[in-house]
Amino acid sequence: MNMISIILLLWRIIILSCCYGAAATSAASAPIAKPNCTTHCGDVAIPYPFGIGPNKDCYLDEWFQIDCRHDNSITSANYSRQVPFLKRVNLELLSIYPFEYGTQLVQVKNPISFFSCEGKKTRHPQNLKDSPFIYSQRDNIFIAVGCDLLARMSSDYGPVAECWSICNTTDGDNGPCYDDNLPRYELTNFSIDEIPLNSSTSDAKGDCKCAFLVDEYWFVSYFRDVKDMDSVPVVLDWMLNVHDYGERFRENPDLTGNQSTPICTLSTSELTNKPILICDCPWGTEGNPYLLQPCQDIDECKGRNECGGNVCENFAGGYSCYSNITGGTCTYLPKDIAVVVYSIIFGFRNDNGYNSIPIDAGLGSGVGLLLLLIGAWLVHKIVKIKKTIARKKMFFKRNGGLLLEKLLSSGEVNVDKIKLFNSK
Repeated sequence: MNMISIILLLWRIIILSCCYGAAATSAASAPIAKPNCTTHCGDVAIPYPFGIGPNKDCYLDEWFQIDCRHDNSITSANYSRQVPFLKRVNLELLSIYPFEYGTQLVQVKNPISFFSCEGKKTRHPQNLKDSPFIYSQRDNIFIAVGCDLLARMSSDYGPVAECWSICNTTDGDNGPCYDDNLPRYELTNFSIDEIPLNSSTSDAKGDCKCAFLVDEYWFVSYFRDVKDMDSVPVVLDWMLNVHDYGERFRENPDLTGNQSTPICTLSTSELTNKPILICDCPWGTEGNPYLLQPCQDIDECKGRNECGGNVCENFAGGYSCYSNITGGTCTYLPKDIAVVVYSIIFGFRNDNGYNSIPIDAGLGSGVGLLLLLIGAWLVHKIVKIKKTIARKKMFFKRNGGLLLEKLLSSGEVNVDKIKLFNSK
């Protein structure tokens, strides 16, 4: 992110603090599915292009078809629980991320690979080749758990990740090792294997070990629950390939000036290098852009905002606060940050007659807050970098990094088969 983008982002924060505290919901809930199509399976919302039925028009094609199944568990109301599955790839669907800011992600269950675990059966991760889905290298992390486990994750392109989890004999700590530096390419299938260790540190007790790819943010909160699980959440990117879906979601920039029209734009995937289409609702509106129906304006005046006792007037894509005492106005136009900044600083008056706040109030407080935010951002980045370096050094030492270097130099382990991740 360059400095201009940072400054514009900070200006947005200033304007948000001036105009409102939190976005409000629209008067009527925006539709997520096509008419007469099922919108939920259990407690999971199913927005189009995903769909359940009752007919084929409810989903884009068979890759996006959801099979709503009943499992053996019973809810508090004595009903069997409904569980959604991506039918074509047979993966249990946990959630579909909101279609905001070009996000195209789903969370599914991914099996854990077990080693030396009595009564535990290992299932292989699903092969997603030729599908619209790929395993997200940005949102997932590779984890290995157990005493003296050197685990490798491999794909058709070669090794993807490795880490060595070693028990600390002094305090019995067998915390997991991790690798979050996943290569940036199209990851559609992988396998996880244990690399045998021919050393005095190999596990003589035969304790249960495991390794898996997992949603990084989920793992941070629920890592203690993994020992009792057979699968964990993993994030998939989904993409609308122009070759397959270009006719249905062709690039349609809005030339009418209608701020509620969803926009589908052509982009190039950084992972596949293929042209893809991403649809989104304009700023200040909400809805499902893949329905290709007008998005609904968010009426900020009906929800929480900072107008207080002043007059709030909603308009397409934003809202304004009028002061009955000073006659000043604060206008929020998220679609064009530059217009907002200009109007606040220079007293811009647009065609609709919205007045900005006075120059002395807007410029004085705005510039001061901007400098404060820039300083806070720089301090935050420095602290974050130092914490990251310290954490990597801690994991390097705790998970046997020094021992691994010693083994590699002694020739006890095949150097050609091991990739070393150092503390840097």
